[in-house]
Amino acid sequence: MEWWNLPLTQEDKKYLAGLETYRDVIEEALISIKSDIERAVFVRPTNMPSKYALTFASKDFLWLIRGNFLKLNAIEMARRVIEEARRNLKCKPEQQRETGKTQEFRETAEAKTNITRGFAAYIYPFLWIGEVPKLALKQRLRNFLLVSEIRKKVLEFELLRTRVILLNDGFLYVKTGNENLAIKIINLIAASLLLNNIKALACRNVDLIGVSFDKEKESIVGMRGRSLSRRVEAAFDHQIIKHRLIYARLGLERVIDNSVLVKIIETVNTLAKSKNLTLLALSLVQAYTHLAMGNYREAFLSGWFIIEYHVNSIWESLVESEAKTKERISKLRDPNYMSLDHVIEFLNITGNIDDDLYAILMRFKRLRNRVVHELYDPSVEEVKELLNVAYTIVDEFVRKFKNPI
Repeated sequence: MEWWNLPLTQEDKKYLAGLETYRDVIEEALISIKSDIERAVFVRPTNMPSKYALTFASKDFLWLIRGNFLKLNAIEMARRVIEEARRNLKCKPEQQRETGKTQEFRETAEAKTNITRGFAAYIYPFLWIGEVPKLALKQRLRNFLLVSEIRKKVLEFELLRTRVILLNDGFLYVKTGNENLAIKIINLIAASLLLNNIKALACRNVDLIGVSFDKEKESIVGMRGRSLSRRVEAAFDHQIIKHRLIYARLGLERVIDNSVLVKIIETVNTLAKSKNLTLLALSLVQAYTHLAMGNYREAFLSGWFIIEYHVNSIWESLVESEAKTKERISKLRDPNYMSLDHVIEFLNITGNIDDDLYAILMRFKRLRNRVVHELYDPSVEEVKELLNVAYTIVDEFVRKFKNPI
């Protein structure tokens, strides 16, 4: 074994966080030297502007100009922009946008070319799944990183009758043209992460990216999105991916191993089997997202929905088992006859909820009334306490659904 592949001693590792071999030390030194050289000011700025880099994704592209921008010929620049746009769209100057194709025809064409289209978003906060890719020295020395060099498919499965592909950098691709369905599926997966004690935030419309996926190559061949959120920015900025690899190596970014991934998929499949579980799970992830964003009133109300649902489910079960006629069932279900306050009192008196839970429910109910009617801003401690109860309720619903008595 060459000496540079020998492992570092435990003493050395104390001072060289994240490094394993002597080769790692040498590579880090080379990277540091390169960075120092780049920061050195020994090249005079040029007076002649020139395009020195071009980045593009799907139909979007960006010019990076070095030099005095004002000295560019505006007409010439406009002409080149138009030519490059046409070339990027792969169409002739006289070609017009297609207008007569139906959705069915487009889907048939996509099937023949192995290209599928849908929506995607990163799981956030960011994480890696399985083994974290290790950059070669050549990749680390470059000023850019091609995501295709390190990104790979980890799992493909079906959820809500829709194909979902999970990539190793936490990128989720949903094969559907329905934006709302894509968000629902991504948020169900986020809820499953939460229920497996892994922090995850809800996906919003601004987090979605339009994606073209090559089934044969198992890779993304086109993306389209606006930098409206951290997730979208990360998808188009290769440097963010490069930094994420370093953070993962230093233990600063989460890594989900395959055994945990199995539990996550098992949980999300359970959630998707029941409309009620889906509703509760989506409410839970929205509540935690509001909490993370500092929207405490919204977080409290989203969590309260879960608690109120739990109380009503106990009441519904009792009414269906004890009320003997349709008239009585209809009457007892009427909120004008049996308010939530009356329901909680009755359930406690009859022993369907114990005194401890009764006290918690009544305290939260009073808080809820203040939030709704007095515009009270709950404290972060009050919101966290309520969400802990909501989390336990959803977790219990999932457990009972998996193992009905």
